[in-house]
Amino acid sequence: MKNKKLLYLISTFLVTMILSFVIIKYENYIASVNHYFKSSENFKKFVIQNVAIYDDYKSSEIEKELRTYLLMDHLKIASDHKYEQVTNINDLLKLSNEGKLVYVDSAANESYYFYNVAKDLRYLKPFTKDGLELISQRFDKILHEKQINSDLHNDQFKVKFAISSATRPVEYQKNLRSKNENASLESTHSYGISFDIFYDEYFVSDKSDKISFKSKEFEKIRKIHGFALGSALRRQLQSVLSRTLLELQREHKLYAILETNQKCYHVTILP
Repeated sequence: MKNKKLLYLISTFLVTMILSFVIIKYENYIASVNHYFKSSENFKKFVIQNVAIYDDYKSSEIEKELRTYLLMDHLKIASDHKYEQVTNINDLLKLSNEGKLVYVDSAANESYYFYNVAKDLRYLKPFTKDGLELISQRFDKILHEKQINSDLHNDQFKVKFAISSATRPVEYQKNLRSKNENASLESTHSYGISFDIFYDEYFVSDKSDKISFKSKEFEKIRKIHGFALGSALRRQLQSVLSRTLLELQREHKLYAILETNQKCYHVTILP
């Protein structure tokens, strides 16, 4: 009888301890989640209050400047340097093996990500990839100047812009032309020297490790929320992106074309 009573007391104690542990973990989890959403809301308010929306930032002069160098100017870069076109996927892989094209990996610490770009088309010429990274760095620098992506927010959030096109083989370009009459017959995308930045889409990455209880479900929520936050701030972030490209074009690092129909900037990096 005494043994049963002792066993009961021990089991009751263990159950109580386990429940207490679960409750504490759950409370910590809820507190962490609340902290995350409160931080992201404060971040959104800060951006809205401190960065002009694109419609207020833009001017006819700015948009004209981002249409200074048109398709023929971009193609002239390819012809002047005698770059060869990528004809198809096999040709792309061949040029990659020869080091004439390099794979672009949108690593977690970069300021860009791929938007509807197949993995087998995420290639650029080496100097073009360097140019993309320069845009990424300048974009980050301007955000830091405005105290976004900065210590003010404990470096918790990182804004990323969207790459909607990289190298397009001639075969791919012809197929695209058959579906979209706005697509040109000859494109600098086929030389690996250009990419498109979709200015209507952004992602706000949360780099915080303050979530005490990790779960796949919450990681999915953070990802969905990151796109939602980027969408909510897209008008402010386009003004930062536009300034980034203008600065680098004035420094003779690139040519950029504002394409309002496609909601993108067509960017060609200068060698």
